[in-house]
Amino acid sequence: DGSATPPPLAIAEIEAARATLRRADQAREQAEQRRQASDAEYRRRLERAALALQASEATLRGVFDSASEAIVTANAVQFIVMANPAAARMFRCPAEQLVGRPLASLLPERHRRVHEERVRRFGHGDDSARRMRPEREVIALRADGEEFPAEVGISHVHIDGRELYTAIVRDITKRHRAQAALLASKTKLETALASINDA
Repeated sequence: DGSATPPPLAIAEIEAARATLRRADQAREQAEQRRQASDAEYRRRLERAALALQASEATLRGVFDSASEAIVTANAVQFIVMANPAAARMFRCPAEQLVGRPLASLLPERHRRVHEERVRRFGHGDDSARRMRPEREVIALRADGEEFPAEVGISHVHIDGRELYTAIVRDITKRHRAQAALLASKTKLETALASINDA
């Protein structure tokens, strides 16, 4: 047909180029397979971490919700972001209505400014997690306006860049009543003894 046959050197170069292209294709396929395997492993690890986090959060939520003591968490500006059922019962206010209120609203008006400043000073420490000790006695305020004595311990933590205060509140009304009754009995006894002329 009159066509010229490529010289052997040109044929060898073409075959070498084809082999190089085949190797490049194989390398791309292997790299893609490794990427897909890596992505699949990453997704599996992410799913396992998500499940572990959900289990951990569920456990924490269970402890938080079932705690017998009132637990209230506030943000850096001292607004409530979380309250457990015990807090709702203690303050006679649904938990969802406690959320969004100032932390100081759980105290009578006359004590709020001092409490806010005390918590603010407490939060200015350098530690990432601290507790206010000893626990303090305060006068707390229920939603219906009743005041009651309470014992409060506050912790301060930084989590994912968020500053949080968590207060554990105990209603010590019964303790105060028992102490008052004991004091009244003691006073009554001392008065009776003082009225006796003979030993």
